[in-house]
Amino acid sequence: MTLVQQISWCQNYSIEDILSAPYNTNLVGSEHGDKIAWVSEVKGERHIFVAQSPQFIPEELYSTEKDDGQILSNLQFDHGGNLLYFVKGSSPNRQGEVANPASLVDYPSQILYSIDLKSKQLDDLGNHSAYVISPDDQYLLLPKGKSLMRMNVATEVVEPLIKMRGSFSKPAYSPDSSSIVFSSQRGDHSFVGLYKIGDERIQWLSPSVDKDLFPQWSPDGNKVAFIRMPGDRRGDLDDITSGSPFSIMVHDINENKADVIWTSPADDGGFAQYYPSEPFRWAGSGRILFYSEHEGWMKIYAINPDGTGIVPVVEGSCEVEHSHLNKEGTYLVFSANCRDINDRDLFLRDLRSGTTRVLTETSTVETDPVLLSGTSVVYRTSGYNFMPY
Repeated sequence: MTLVQQISWCQNYSIEDILSAPYNTNLVGSEHGDKIAWVSEVKGERHIFVAQSPQFIPEELYSTEKDDGQILSNLQFDHGGNLLYFVKGSSPNRQGEVANPASLVDYPSQILYSIDLKSKQLDDLGNHSAYVISPDDQYLLLPKGKSLMRMNVATEVVEPLIKMRGSFSKPAYSPDSSSIVFSSQRGDHSFVGLYKIGDERIQWLSPSVDKDLFPQWSPDGNKVAFIRMPGDRRGDLDDITSGSPFSIMVHDINENKADVIWTSPADDGGFAQYYPSEPFRWAGSGRILFYSEHEGWMKIYAINPDGTGIVPVVEGSCEVEHSHLNKEGTYLVFSANCRDINDRDLFLRDLRSGTTRVLTETSTVETDPVLLSGTSVVYRTSGYNFMPY
């Protein structure tokens, strides 16, 4: 092809052609690994698709039907795989306003919806964004500022559970649904709270002047792990150029005692703890998984609850980004550039044997992997010359 031909071809490829390419996000899988859902944006219109095993043929569940500028996010299947939840609308700004780029007269708000996967019925569940599904699928936890509410899924009745100072973050049900753990944000510090449903008081787990974040239940429900970072000093401003040291704490509920099982060797906290969607997990295999940059690269590390046996899930001078843990907590799939620094490939970590293998070896970019049943994986892939369908 001559230079003139190349220029002519480029001129025939319009802006409309470029914008017509779909952009897919929010890929999620059901707990049993037999369903997937995602958001596809085409020419400004946003669509939610679902696909089921064994063929995984895409089926449209919802569409904005126009370019209204309202994002679709926070997709999640209930545990039984019967409902799909999602949020429409952007997060509010400091004035409490969501984005309205289309200048709609009927000003939009952030709404939580559910879709019944059999009847395809769409339900408006109200002005909520964050939500946690109870293990039995009967309730939704709805944190909003100083209040933690609970919605009965069948009746859609909302009742208050807790009111407190500060704001709720990362609430999580215990494995038996009897208790809830959460982080209470107090500005320059934060606490991890434990609430046994029906009790009159909150139990604070090893409260201090530090920032206690991302609480995680142990598989047996007897312990809670969380990340502890230093609290802010008076007059401190956010520093986006350096990190913060952090520790991993494990609190024994029966003994009401917390132990520090690991401390970062330098200022390695911050980006690795806030960039990934799930920076801290307690796997069903018994291993605690966390993101850290203490070796110069953002990676996931596995450690025993007593602080022994810390290892990276992959070796090399490279970054680990998106990851997903299967229901049993035995396999971790993640995207990283450890095979080729210029690409993203998928890797699978067996948390029982401690072995890692490469799943993809391509010149394209593979991200956002989701483990299905067995060790099957669904993921996003992209490249510079992908053509719109």
